[in-house]
Amino acid sequence: MFNKSVLFSSMLLAASLSVSNVALAQSNQTLYQASAPVSGQSNTARNEAIKSMFGQVLVKVSGQSKITEHPTIQQEIAKALSYASGFGFNQTASGNELAVTFNEQLIDELLKQNGFTLWDAERPSVMLWLVYEDEQGNRQILNEQSSPQLLADIKKIAKVRGLPLLVPLWDLDDQMVVSAGDVWGQFEDKVAVANARYRSDYMILGKVTNYGFSKNVSWSVFKMGSDVDIFGQTSADISMTGSDDATSLNGAFNEIINQSTDFFAKQYSVDTTAKDGDMMVTLTNIDSLRRYAQAVEYLKSIKAVEDVVLVKVKANEYSFKVQLLGSRDSFLDLINLGSKMSQIVNYDPSLVLFEWRG
Repeated sequence: MFNKSVLFSSMLLAASLSVSNVALAQSNQTLYQASAPVSGQSNTARNEAIKSMFGQVLVKVSGQSKITEHPTIQQEIAKALSYASGFGFNQTASGNELAVTFNEQLIDELLKQNGFTLWDAERPSVMLWLVYEDEQGNRQILNEQSSPQLLADIKKIAKVRGLPLLVPLWDLDDQMVVSAGDVWGQFEDKVAVANARYRSDYMILGKVTNYGFSKNVSWSVFKMGSDVDIFGQTSADISMTGSDDATSLNGAFNEIINQSTDFFAKQYSVDTTAKDGDMMVTLTNIDSLRRYAQAVEYLKSIKAVEDVVLVKVKANEYSFKVQLLGSRDSFLDLINLGSKMSQIVNYDPSLVLFEWRG
């Protein structure tokens, strides 16, 4: 008899080995949630924790790491409880934890009214290839089999910023095509071959060097091409570089993730002070009322969109007038990050044509 559990396990394994952008994209609900340990369940402990978590959520949603230093934002943090739509205490192995969900609409309005950027839930997936020197000076590559605490530290930093971050499995498939030396030397062409299986939008190549009692960290961010050639090669175009000093390995992780995330946020967040007006968008492959409803719901969920109006229907082609918040380029960049709409090349520059795949 055919074993269904084996089939399910095989499907789960396949899904984990070929990570898609869809799986990595964060939902709005996740972005507007936060949790933190608390000393007790008193109103004072609760309110102080909510203030701290509200600041973290504002950093995630705006993409701006310094937003909590703004005087207006500091005033709102003082009344953070009014932005909470729900909260609850959980008992964990380490003690009490408070989980809070904040009101998405109220936060978005706060940011828009004060001219801050909005970073959509559809975010680029990022693969981190990082080699660090341990206390003995040996070079180690960060991977899914690394020290649990080390791995937890860097994933926590990425989670706080709302960055979909991967590290390599570092199994035989990886080790057959790339070495820790390739990462250390920042040979992006070789690392890109190993990176292809993870299908990330970007990859970061970084290294942390022991420098006396401190750490020196340097890294480069590469935007990955969408196609893989017959040799398994994917194009990798450099987008930014960075270097800094830190007092600890965790501090080095902070520099890489925070500065890289600042870059991604600048590339993909919506400038709420700029409005390009309306643009016409035509979707093909809308062959049912259900698919039409899904397409409209998706378009309206994008932070760069203020309103969507259907203006024309021709067979399975639906044309919409999209009222933009921010720039036309921001809207198209966000669409192209996801998998629900695939742009169709055409020779009419006035026609923005997509196939609906939702």
